[in-house]
Amino acid sequence: MRNDPWEEGRPTTHGIEIKPVLVTCPETGAGITLNGWDFGGQRVYRPTHQLFFSAPAVYLVIWKPREGPQQGFVTEWIDLVKRREPEARILVVATHGGPKARQPDIDRQELWDRFGKETIIDFFQVESKPDAKTQERRGIGALKEAIAQVAAGLPEMGRAFPEQWQAVRERLRAGPEAWLSLKQYLALCREQDIGPEDARLLLRICHRVGDLIHYEHDRTLRDILVLKPDWLATAISFVLDDEHTRRKTHGLVGFDRLGRLWHDPERPEENRYPASLHPIFLRLMERFDLSYRIADAGEAAVEASTSLIAQLVSDVRPEERLAAACPTVCFDGHASLCACGREPWLA
Repeated sequence: MRNDPWEEGRPTTHGIEIKPVLVTCPETGAGITLNGWDFGGQRVYRPTHQLFFSAPAVYLVIWKPREGPQQGFVTEWIDLVKRREPEARILVVATHGGPKARQPDIDRQELWDRFGKETIIDFFQVESKPDAKTQERRGIGALKEAIAQVAAGLPEMGRAFPEQWQAVRERLRAGPEAWLSLKQYLALCREQDIGPEDARLLLRICHRVGDLIHYEHDRTLRDILVLKPDWLATAISFVLDDEHTRRKTHGLVGFDRLGRLWHDPERPEENRYPASLHPIFLRLMERFDLSYRIADAGEAAVEASTSLIAQLVSDVRPEERLAAACPTVCFDGHASLCACGREPWLA
């Protein structure tokens, strides 16, 4: 898409990469620069992608013909995007097929019937590796034209930024910080003589065009701006990849354990997160259904809370796993301990 040189054996994307993608408006011929978000496909990162969905945007759901649409979770991804952003526009793209591989076999009508043609714009097949003779990348041109067509109709397209606003955008892009507090952002705006009301409008626009992530409608999350999404995705992946929580406590994790995962002294400094961010991370996981507080003791008791990480719950039914040791199991309708006092039980 970016016309970068082909790299044989290029490593897969870990976390998130954000790079500019240039397309041309089909009607006016004007150049359009998009913030291209490339999400890693590793299983541990998948639940974190939804933290960064926003509209207006053009979404590409990518799948491999050799694995099939079911293995590529095509329907599941479309459903997740649609739930988080009902106005999303999606292009379904088959890739990594090759000249002798399976041709795309996907029930387009079923997907259109389920999600509507206003959501699923069209289907494409591409090959990123250039042809040995022509150096053509099959299907990439048609895909870029479709992206440009959808992008040209997005409400933020063509918006002009005042010079002071653009200066703030450039500072946020070029700065070394992975995140800023809302207070720091407002101070940055004051340096450019931007008042509080305009500063908040600029913040909303920056979120909508993909410059940053800001959850303005959540009273716990609205005080933080995420400038480098991979920094946040990595923090959440530490929890989702925790084998102790998966195997020892079957998905139940205390806030103290989360604190150790997010500030492990054995990790590099860039992969350690200050304690002030830990309640925010937990709230973010709860907002996107990655974790559930098993007892609502109020915000003041978050340090003493225990959460259930849905992805780390055992795939074996509790009654089968515990029947031999626990012929009778008591539960109160929530996650708790069974009668033996050793194993967690989820009602």
